[in-house]
Amino acid sequence: MRVFTKDYLLPWLFTIVFWVVIWVLVPGKEKNLSLPNVVSIFLLLIIFLLVALYFVGRALERYGYSRRDVRRLPEIIEKTHGRLYLSKEIFDTITRALIFWGLFSSAVLLTENPLWGVLNAIAMFALIFSFFCPAHLDDNLGVGISSLPLQASHR
Repeated sequence: MRVFTKDYLLPWLFTIVFWVVIWVLVPGKEKNLSLPNVVSIFLLLIIFLLVALYFVGRALERYGYSRRDVRRLPEIIEKTHGRLYLSKEIFDTITRALIFWGLFSSAVLLTENPLWGVLNAIAMFALIFSFFCPAHLDDNLGVGISSLPLQASHR
């Protein structure tokens, strides 16, 4: 349990604390630390962690475990730490989810309305992924999405 706590749990908690410190300490008049925004941010954390655990379950299946073995995650990481790529894959999956949660939540904090912030964050990620992940999109769809800002700027 010591390896899981020291090498996995503490960095994940540090990532969450890092984002909270940025939101609290960075000065700016755009910051909206209202109760609805804070509640929506922590609801988003739960959603992002559930999605990350889904992908961790898929990774466990590739290594011969079942998806229900997510409950035994600390024990599995202790057994496979340093011997299999599984522990690194699990760490990377959850860390990426926490980083995306921080970026998504930052977009929510920049607006006064949490619903509007979530919609802005979805639009922001759609735009980013349309530019940086064109191989995953259909050619016509990728060109259509990535050319939207160019078409809007000509008007």
